[in-house]
Amino acid sequence: MCPLTKDSSGAFPASRCPTVAVWAGWFAVAVAVSSLLSVFLSGLFLACAASCWLLDMLRSRRWTLRLPPFGLWLLLYAGVVVVAVVVSPDPWAGLRYLKKLLRFLGILLLYTYAARRQVLWGFALVASLGVLSAGWGLVEYAGWKEIDLLHRVDGFMSHWMTFSGQMMVITLLLLSVFLRRPGFSWNNHRLGRLTLAAGGVTGAAVVVTFTRSAWLGLAVGLGFLLALERRKWVLPGLLGLVLGFYLLPYSFHERLASGLDLKDTTTQGRLELLETGWEMVRSHPWFGVGPRLVQRTAVELRGRRFPEEIYQHLHNNPLQIAAETGLVALSLWVVWWLVIARDLWRIRRVDHEPAATAASGALAVLVAFHVMGMFEYNFGDSEMFALLGFCVTAPYILASSVAVEGGRPAGSKGTDGGEPEVAVEATVV
Repeated sequence: MCPLTKDSSGAFPASRCPTVAVWAGWFAVAVAVSSLLSVFLSGLFLACAASCWLLDMLRSRRWTLRLPPFGLWLLLYAGVVVVAVVVSPDPWAGLRYLKKLLRFLGILLLYTYAARRQVLWGFALVASLGVLSAGWGLVEYAGWKEIDLLHRVDGFMSHWMTFSGQMMVITLLLLSVFLRRPGFSWNNHRLGRLTLAAGGVTGAAVVVTFTRSAWLGLAVGLGFLLALERRKWVLPGLLGLVLGFYLLPYSFHERLASGLDLKDTTTQGRLELLETGWEMVRSHPWFGVGPRLVQRTAVELRGRRFPEEIYQHLHNNPLQIAAETGLVALSLWVVWWLVIARDLWRIRRVDHEPAATAASGALAVLVAFHVMGMFEYNFGDSEMFALLGFCVTAPYILASSVAVEGGRPAGSKGTDGGEPEVAVEATVV
């Protein structure tokens, strides 16, 4: 077994070759950063991180992978997905789905090897690339690209849905830094002004994607973030959003109204997806119809108004997971995120920077991601999951670093009957 000792940066140097561990940490961070550029590049960095991990184990002759506090639920969910593949009518089709589970390895490698400095650099690079991608998206909207509902702003991505989700996440991360800046003053804190301006750019990029699920996710996430950090700003902030949206061109109003119109073709298609997905869950409750078999099964259960092409997925995270892999997997998936939310809440209450700010931003991101996921299967988006995994894992690493760097964080309570500290220590697999 590996020792649970960490170095002064909060990393877990189980390797006898520190260089390997350092590179593994950088590659694990790069998985999330590069997801803003290319899913291929993100996968390449994941392969590099995994190679460093294997080399680490060969050199140290010990098992070096560690689980974060939510890791047990992640592995249980992955295990049920594997069972769902095995018992599905076409296991060979489901094998391609299993490569998505490799993204879970990225989270474990990040937690095992990434140090505090690497995580902070990761946040800086994610924000910088996000602003550049948002800027390019705004250039596209300004006239570089002909825009319609089938050809929308997509920044550095190949699809507007991924781009809008990324911009939603980065906007909330930037605004969390702005809102939690200690003693913030407009005149003497350049970081506050910079993050607010950058958040404005990425927020504007979300708007011009015409992606309603991202609009809703950003609005709810922002309201949640304001309620956490600046309660007096909640009402003015939401009123500002409404006013700002009102001042936009009519095409934006029309786009939002179409989602509320039950006679709209897109809305009716979404309703048919919900009905068909529910029938799949009813007919295969325990392990679903099988990964990657939703479209095939939909032919037997769907209504006949819309073509089969709309059944690539069900545009809803819980329904897609339940239909593909069953209610057992869905239950574990829900618990997994609830455990993360609980831990992030505790880390935030420690009130030690930068862990608290990272936890606050991650909570808002988590809320926005799941709100968006009620109208889009964003959990199945590899680029989005890489970014989300980094956001929710980084606070654990930063909180662990605080414990290593000397003493209990200000505001934390001990074991004398007070509130328990968040469990941030690693679990050896």
